[in-house]
Amino acid sequence: MIALSSSSGWLTSRADGLLGWIERHPALVILGWSLLFFASTIVLAFQKLMWDDEFFSLYISNASDMSSLWAALMTGADQHPPLFYWITRVSLRLIDDQQLAIRVPAMLGFWLMGVSLFAFTARRTSVLGGLFVLLVALVTDLYYYASEGRGYGLALGFTAFALLCWQSAAESRQRVAWLVGLGIALAGAVGSHYYAGLVVVPLGLAELTRSWQRRRVDLPMWVALAAPAIPLLVFFPVIRAARRLFGDLLGAALWLSGVQFLSGDLRDGHGPGGCGHGGAGVLPRRHVGTPIE
Repeated sequence: MIALSSSSGWLTSRADGLLGWIERHPALVILGWSLLFFASTIVLAFQKLMWDDEFFSLYISNASDMSSLWAALMTGADQHPPLFYWITRVSLRLIDDQQLAIRVPAMLGFWLMGVSLFAFTARRTSVLGGLFVLLVALVTDLYYYASEGRGYGLALGFTAFALLCWQSAAESRQRVAWLVGLGIALAGAVGSHYYAGLVVVPLGLAELTRSWQRRRVDLPMWVALAAPAIPLLVFFPVIRAARRLFGDLLGAALWLSGVQFLSGDLRDGHGPGGCGHGGAGVLPRRHVGTPIE
């Protein structure tokens, strides 16, 4: 019994020491997670076969110039916003391997999501709580979109960063920088995928609650929350062209399907990767890859 008690005390001491080290070194926690994430995701990006939608990303982003890219989107051939294609185009110019290049924006977006949620959670709980969020991100179906050559990874990153910016703008003295970041993040999210505009709903409700608690309206915050209107207005000709070809693809029924996904699939325990009910979910169902010739 004495030996067992001694061993238990030793393990408790070691565990406390490890937890204390984690709390004192958040930057090293982020660095370790980042190395694990990029190492595993780059290997996956090389091994995973490209599928139909990723070929849209590849061919449209490889247009001879931005005018040609805009013209391709004006045909309604694809429904991702022009900003996503511009970012992918830059990646294709910087990285020789096309299969990796079209997936790098998603990797960076997913990484930004992880870091943003870590910071958000650690501020509310502890560094250990933030580390838990980082690890959960790697073991759910959501991780699939870290190596998907579409706009979902970028949208995840921008929306999570918007959440962090909203929290920081509400609590930090450096409000101007965080408010600008909030506006850029929300505009970037909608510029990566139109349905990312849904994030304004929970953020708006949170800000309404904050306004009620403070008994006054934070006008600069509401101005920043209106930023998604900018890409929607700029890209309206492309949205209209897509609607002519696909009808209600961007209509109310499909926006409501996003709400149904949140209240249905997540409630039933389904991962984010399995929400493509007939193509109507916020994220598409996984597809069998197509070999690259």
